[in-house]
Order: sequence, then C-alpha cells, then structure tokens
Amino acid sequence: MTEKGKEFLTVPFEVRLEYRFSTGPYLGRFYRELRDNKRFVANRCGQCGRVLFPPRISCPDCMVRAADEWVEVGPRGTLLFFAKFGMEMYDSKTGKWGVRGGDLHNCLVVLDGTVAEESCFDHWLLVEDPERLREGMKVEPVFKEEGRTGFIVEDVLYFKPVDE
Repeated sequence: MTEKGKEFLTVPFEVRLEYRFSTGPYLGRFYRELRDNKRFVANRCGQCGRVLFPPRISCPDCMVRAADEWVEVGPRGTLLFFAKFGMEMYDSKTGKWGVRGGDLHNCLVVLDGTVAEESCFDHWLLVEDPERLREGMKVEPVFKEEGRTGFIVEDVLYFKPVDE
C-alpha cells in the first residue's frame, strides 16, 4: 500500500499490560469469594431489596447506599442465549493461542437468585450434544481448580448443561 510515494508496512504484535487497581470493599469481596471459595456473591439493597450482582456500593434503582447484606447466588443459572463460536482463545497459563476442545458456544447466563435484565453476563458454554441445547435450560459453571485469581473469565472455564 502506498500513499504519495510512501510505503506502509503492517507489523503484527501483541501488547500485554499488567496493572493493579483497587476493587473496593464490594467487588473485592466478590473477587475473593470467587477465587477462594468458588462462590458467586451479591449484596442486597436495604431499601428495595434488589439483589445487586455484581455487588455495588449503591442501588441503581433507589440511588441509596446498598446494604452490607451478602447473599450467595448461583452457582447454577439459566441459559438466556447461545451461539456457536469458532475462535481461537488465548490461554494465559501456557501463553499460547488455540481452540478449546468440544463444542464451544458463546452464551448469556443469569445466575439463580438474580434477575436476567439486571445481572446476566457473557461467558462460554461447552456441550457434548449441541442438538439438546435450548434457551431456558439450566447450566452450571466448571471452575479452574488451581491458580484462581478472582477474574470470572479465567476462573470459570465454561458453563455446561445440567442433566435434569
């Protein structure tokens, strides 16, 4: 590609930036519970009773400081949406790119004890029989056993359908 006699080169490279930030008392507890106990926690608004997932310092409905009342949500959830996904994924443990085995789908999950419109999140779904998939089915997380960090995308490897 040239422009007015100049040649442009494309040089592919990857930038990895590691940084630290304060999570505060609410997200900090969420991350610690996920890392140390493989549990999802939320807090509840003291005024309207809304379960805040992920935990927040204030209720977006009431605009008041949320209570320090903690509740466990999930770990099971409901599948709201799914789509077949065929993309290479970066494995931070090995430092390599590759495709995870099995039938990998992208999905939206709402954990039991939370409300879909307020608390659903995007993750991976691994299934053995894609023909059995349906919106509204129950799913459960598969956690990484060692080296958890509290980062949901890494600590929960994927969700899988629950045999009921």
